[in-house]
Order: sequence, then structure tokens, then C-alpha cells
Amino acid sequence: MPDSKYSHLHQCACMNIRKTSRIVTQLFDHALQPTGIKVTQFSILGVLANSNETTLNELATNLDMDRTTLTRSLVRLEKEKFVSSREGEDARQRKIELTKKGYDLLDAALPYWEEAQSVMLHGLGEKFPDFLSSLKHAGNIAARRV
Repeated sequence: MPDSKYSHLHQCACMNIRKTSRIVTQLFDHALQPTGIKVTQFSILGVLANSNETTLNELATNLDMDRTTLTRSLVRLEKEKFVSSREGEDARQRKIELTKKGYDLLDAALPYWEEAQSVMLHGLGEKFPDFLSSLKHAGNIAARRV
């Protein structure tokens, strides 16, 4: 028999954000399926396309990812020659950039991403900017506490 002292747990911010994130990720992954990449990889390519050569640390910061998780994702992208990396000025530093093949993949994936993005834009309508703002605000609140 359920205990009423737990009834408020369905309002957990983290659970609801993670649940929504999984569903939205599935939407974008499904849309990107013809390209053979996931939205996580698409995001990395997109950030790299909007910067020149960048360090692993800068890329991790831009994506709000830890270096270990990012490195695992970059290994496949580098193996497929979508990104290249080299040692930086300091041997501990890695410089990463999008390759021509990576730009080609990003160009091929863009229409599929736009399709999924359109679903979200049209579904949320005029609430879309508020949605993005709320997500950013929630992230800022949490970041101040960790």
C-alpha cells in the first residue's frame, strides 16, 4: 500500500528533468538515425563547428560534460576521422578540431536535426524561449550548489 509521505516524490525536479531528457534525446536520436550518429555526438560536432581548434577542457566546459565522458565520445569521432586531436603547447593539453569529414557529416545531419528541432519548436510554440530559459536557470541554480 502506497504511503502518502512519498506522494510528493513525483514532483522531483531531477527525476522529471531526466525523464524528459531521455524522451527528447530519443526524438533527436531517432531523427538522426540515417546519419549513424547520436544527438550527443551531433552536439559535440556542433560546438566544434562553432569554434576553431579548442582544448579538451574548453570543449568539456562548453558542453557541461566531464572530461572522461567527453573523451569516450571523442574516441569514436576521432576513430571515424570526424574530429582530429593533437598535443597542445603543454603535453597535458589536447587540441581538438572538426575535420572536413566531420563538417560533411554535420552538414548531412543538419536537416534531420532541424526536423526534430521543429517538432520541439512547434510543440512548445511561444513557450519555447521560456522553456530554454527555464532549463538554463535550473542549471544555474544547481551549479551554484555543487
